[in-house]
Amino acid sequence: MPMRTNWQIQHLATSPSSNDALAHGLRNQSINQATALLVDEQTAGKGRMGRSWLSDPHTSLTFSVAHPIYRSFAELSGLSLACGLKIWQGIAKACSISKEELYARGCRLKWPNDLYIHNQKVGGILIEAVSPQANQHWLVIGIGLNLLGTPQHSSINQAGSLSDILDPRYLVRENLFRAILDELADLFQDFAQGDFSQFQAEWNRWHLFQNLECQIVQEGQVIDTGIALGVDTQGQLELKTSTGIRKIMAGDVSLRKQA
Repeated sequence: MPMRTNWQIQHLATSPSSNDALAHGLRNQSINQATALLVDEQTAGKGRMGRSWLSDPHTSLTFSVAHPIYRSFAELSGLSLACGLKIWQGIAKACSISKEELYARGCRLKWPNDLYIHNQKVGGILIEAVSPQANQHWLVIGIGLNLLGTPQHSSINQAGSLSDILDPRYLVRENLFRAILDELADLFQDFAQGDFSQFQAEWNRWHLFQNLECQIVQEGQVIDTGIALGVDTQGQLELKTSTGIRKIMAGDVSLRKQA
């Protein structure tokens, strides 16, 4: 059994991007162990496909973790999807309720890396690979959550927050941060020898658009439509189209519900 992660905790009052800060530390060798960086205010954060993700300490939780990996990226396929399940589990623990209660209150995951409550986005995940040297490989995972309302400068349409369904008294940043870190430690332990297949059924149950008519969008253009059947054991989205089942990797595409 691999050892459980013991995070080195760092904190910054402000940073352009928590992911970039960790990546820089890895490349200049100032970071050499699993590290979690909590940022109060993120001024130039990024989401998937270059979208901005800004935050402030009054309404949100923003942090990134850097973790060494010893398996191929192919063997870690689907880890980003499983990360979403672990985040909901951490939120449940921090708020002293069950994950099933969060599900009952409308908490869901949208392929590939978004957290939703009903039809409003409350969080996102960005995973990047960093290789400081030829034989050193790391994953940097950035996580952003709207806790109490949405930041005034939010660029996300239809954004929501955890306070829409949870008592704000439980939404303490430090508690949420620590609880989610514990779950991420479990995640890396799960993937040290296993793969996404252990999460597949649960993830499909939590998928916001499961069995719904959806569009695949690339660079603002709809490139295909079909029924979202869920994800396979590699985390690829399976879309039932007019020509058959199409498997889609996350890449630079996104999923949205058919109007």
